[in-house]
Amino acid sequence: MAVRSLHPTKSVCAIGKYAKELTGTHQLSPYPYDTCSPYYKLIEHNARIIGLGVWTQYLSFVYCVDDALKEEFPVRVYHDEIFDAQCRNALGEMELVRTYAHNMRNIVHDVPRFMRKHIRAEVCEDLKVKGMRFFRANAPELFSEMLQLARKGTTVYSRSVYSK
Repeated sequence: MAVRSLHPTKSVCAIGKYAKELTGTHQLSPYPYDTCSPYYKLIEHNARIIGLGVWTQYLSFVYCVDDALKEEFPVRVYHDEIFDAQCRNALGEMELVRTYAHNMRNIVHDVPRFMRKHIRAEVCEDLKVKGMRFFRANAPELFSEMLQLARKGTTVYSRSVYSK
């Protein structure tokens, strides 16, 4: 049975042994990709991430670094205000979830280019197999490399949206 995280815009469905553990706390933080999120928990579970039919442009996991550094991150990726959203939980009850929302004016990035330029291929790479697009990533190693780069001012985002 699939379990869905309770989040109005960044929800995740999970199946398997850790499904409830991965999804159960997503609504507890206003930051959709921080330690409460299923995305971040992939690090703790030493997960491998795969993209089927897509390249890393659709790798939402990259936003975990933004939320790990919060105010220290060099790009203001969220609107300043926290939004309140009513979400229906697994029991059918309405639950208020408070969250930041991405400021799409600042979400200017080329993730595949960033990966090719800054991340070792054994950590994350885009692949083509028989003409189909795929990607593979090692969650803890990718997070570690991206975090180190972000602390030095190198992120997936275009320099034109940097706030510092």
